[in-house]
Amino acid sequence: MAERPRLHSAYDPRREALRFIEAQEALRRAHPSCILLLGAGEGHVFKAIKERFPDIPVIRIFYDPEPASQAEGAEPFWYPGTSETVEGFLSRHIHDTLVPGLVVLEWPPSARIWPETSRTTRDLVAQFVRERTGTILTSLHSGRRWLRNLVRNTLIFDTYYLPDTPPPEILVAASGPSLTTLLPSLTRTPYHLWALPSSLAALSAHRIRPHAAVATDGSPYARLHLSHLPPDTPLFAPLTAALTPHARLIPLSLHSPLEQALLSLLPLPHIRLGPHGTVAGTALLLALSLGATRILTAGLDLAILPPWQHVRPHTFDPLIETAATRTTPLLHLRHTPILLHTRPIPGTPWHTTESLTTYAGWFASHPPSPSHTLIRINPSPHPFPHWKTTPTLPEPTTTPHPLHLTPHPAPPLPTRRRALGGLLHLLEERTLLAPDDPRFTELGFLLGGPPFRHLLTPPVTLEKTHTFREAVRTFFDTLRHTYGLDT
Repeated sequence: MAERPRLHSAYDPRREALRFIEAQEALRRAHPSCILLLGAGEGHVFKAIKERFPDIPVIRIFYDPEPASQAEGAEPFWYPGTSETVEGFLSRHIHDTLVPGLVVLEWPPSARIWPETSRTTRDLVAQFVRERTGTILTSLHSGRRWLRNLVRNTLIFDTYYLPDTPPPEILVAASGPSLTTLLPSLTRTPYHLWALPSSLAALSAHRIRPHAAVATDGSPYARLHLSHLPPDTPLFAPLTAALTPHARLIPLSLHSPLEQALLSLLPLPHIRLGPHGTVAGTALLLALSLGATRILTAGLDLAILPPWQHVRPHTFDPLIETAATRTTPLLHLRHTPILLHTRPIPGTPWHTTESLTTYAGWFASHPPSPSHTLIRINPSPHPFPHWKTTPTLPEPTTTPHPLHLTPHPAPPLPTRRRALGGLLHLLEERTLLAPDDPRFTELGFLLGGPPFRHLLTPPVTLEKTHTFREAVRTFFDTLRHTYGLDT
């Protein structure tokens, strides 16, 4: 067997590593929040980074188990052959608050020696950063909305539910254009049907009652979708979502710092899942966590079929239809945003966007498993290599299995009010802290974004600081007053 080429200089590996670090433009531009080192080598580059940035966390990915066996230091590392995927490792060790300042470095000799591993790893890292960046943008603009929802939902739901014996086969109805042609076959489906919120209007129009729904969106529009949810339908959702009070709520915890802060003060029954940027991804993770062995999806296009962005009918159709005039007809209103904000998928009639492509990349990278089968019905051009595809709804392999739920009474209302009062006090303190304060953490990050944090754009003055603090206090005082938590 040929000897592996050297990963480092035989004469002065430390100096070689230091020169590599000093040549990195990304490290000269700004102080990093975290450094991800790909192809970590035999430790010389890691030591050079820690010498230059002793207080910065360094996450390492090795391209081969042999150099990983020599790894030093307490910082986490991954190498091929571990039981965890690269995506899972990154999600566990790189929090959203670190992503904006993340610097990714790759040791060139490792890339030359293991080119295929290098290429695959870089693709996975790029996909991870795209997904988390989308989540961060949502978080920064939705943090206060999520908090309002959390307070409201904690007060209005007196009973929670948890599933006892989840069904082994689940059909998830997403809201892509291809769902329209499948609706007639769903009217008497033998499958246990989960609906995503934006598919509910179409299901309702065809008198299809889902066995459950999955929701994560915290925006006011989300509640419009849920207006089509039949009363007493089981609803899997985090308390930060915009919810209807008429559903049987099965709480989800998606690792939101707001949820974690509340649960530390008020233990509530819940199902814990990893975060995801799309409700379809959450539904898949949920089905897998409950032990489903066969998961089918309908309308999971993650693409646009002009002039239709969604299944028909859709909750927002009346808004578009009422805006149509003689000079701006309905077809113009449907086509214009597609032409302006999407790009065609070559060789197909479909269009896509950056966010849809990112989400499709996540589903496509979902690893195969002997414990479950994933099936897409009538799929779009985005290929999912590890999924089976079929043009029509296949026959189930097991008998229909209902979702049995066990009710769990919520704590008494006075207890909930006290916990929420303590939560708001904690969050107000964190939001008022400076970002470089170690107590700021992800709670301040979540609630201190626009429109608050922009009040402190450089140069920071006493007047700006005063305005910022007043804006934060006004928000929390209004929230307490609205829900009667100021007494």
